[in-house]
Amino acid sequence: MNISQLQYFQVTCKYQNISRAAEELHVSQSAVSKSIRELEKEFELNLFRRVNNNLILTQEGKIFLDKASQILGEISLLYTQARDMNNANNTVRFGMTPLVGRSILPPFYQELKDFSSEIILEPFEMDLKHLLEEIEKENIDVGLIISNDVDTARLESVHLMDCNLQFFTNIFNPLSKKDKISFSDLKDEPIILLNPDSIETKLLMERFSRAGVIPNIIFYSDQVYTIQHSINHEIASSFLYNIIVPRNHEIKMIPLEFPVVLHISLVWKKDRYVHSGVQKIIKLAKSFKFEHYHG
Repeated sequence: MNISQLQYFQVTCKYQNISRAAEELHVSQSAVSKSIRELEKEFELNLFRRVNNNLILTQEGKIFLDKASQILGEISLLYTQARDMNNANNTVRFGMTPLVGRSILPPFYQELKDFSSEIILEPFEMDLKHLLEEIEKENIDVGLIISNDVDTARLESVHLMDCNLQFFTNIFNPLSKKDKISFSDLKDEPIILLNPDSIETKLLMERFSRAGVIPNIIFYSDQVYTIQHSINHEIASSFLYNIIVPRNHEIKMIPLEFPVVLHISLVWKKDRYVHSGVQKIIKLAKSFKFEHYHG
């Protein structure tokens, strides 16, 4: 038995399919099949039942998977800790949801470089659901997220800041004359919202529903440039963070009558080993001071 055989077995269990396992592992199907056969022969176990094109774990296979996962987890931990012994572990896999990343990452990165110039960020942008899954799997070290209504039972976190969603519209839109915007004001207004699965959009849809308004959504976008370009051309209005300062004077930012407050946090998996690079990111997060972002 060797580490590669355990890794091949673990990934095959994940997909219950040798071809998909081989694709993720970037090896041939025959290499995966051979590894599993060798494990079964060495321990005289039937790890899988073959059903059509799927592999179903036997009871012995389930027990073997549990033990193999423990071993691979310990090996991964040993590797990380060994790298830390000579302070070589300065690369941090840094996940973020789209708008949070574009708003907070630039000033955060600037402070990071002043705080610890040797840290290297490996950024990953994805929706909240997948980001939390990757943190759980330990494929992402830390994540920058909107933490409203997020189950933090398996997470550690540092609260960075709060911000509000505000209404962004063209200066020639009659709504631009208002000091505050209510959702009832937006009954017929063409609107661009962020991705439907984003917390920002879910919170806004709750507010529209409470006001008895069905929003006139023309499309969804996570691209700040696309949203602002549409506002510039009087195609639609939108909602962005109050910390985003538009680069031109054709866009007006108006607060909502009843603010939608967003909690921005740095999160990581609870009870996992946190290497030196991640420790530095967490330390910076605890002292981070945000000023503004020119979107």
